[in-house]
Amino acid sequence: MPWIDEAIQHYTDFVKEHTKATLLDGQWYSISTPFWNMFNDYIEIYCCNKNGKIYLSDGGETLQELDLAGIDLSCSGTKRKLINQIIRNYGVKRKKQKLFLETDMEHFAQAEHSLINAILEISHLYVLSTPNIISMYKEDRQTDLKSK
Repeated sequence: MPWIDEAIQHYTDFVKEHTKATLLDGQWYSISTPFWNMFNDYIEIYCCNKNGKIYLSDGGETLQELDLAGIDLSCSGTKRKLINQIIRNYGVKRKKQKLFLETDMEHFAQAEHSLINAILEISHLYVLSTPNIISMYKEDRQTDLKSK
């Protein structure tokens, strides 16, 4: 086995070992993943199987956490457009604060992967919080003044 195959196997073993599913009620499961959100908490997604259709959701946590980080989506059309572009890129849908996908067992892995990637990318928008933007702006202006 080439070293790269072994390295990939170690990674997939790591992901599998650190992914845990917990039954929440009679239908819904929580899946804790090894991926971190903006607060360095593990990303959790929720899923259920209803008549062969599998529903995956973030439970509204991603956008709520952006709000906690100081990203006000209600007053920024640009930030909303960024989020809408991200969810479209991954085929994710949005209903109010919740991100979700509907799939079947055959496409479950890709759907889970897409939802996790959308959550990760949206979580990175925390850098656009007002304190961060002000700090970056001040730093850029100071650098400009020093270089003149």
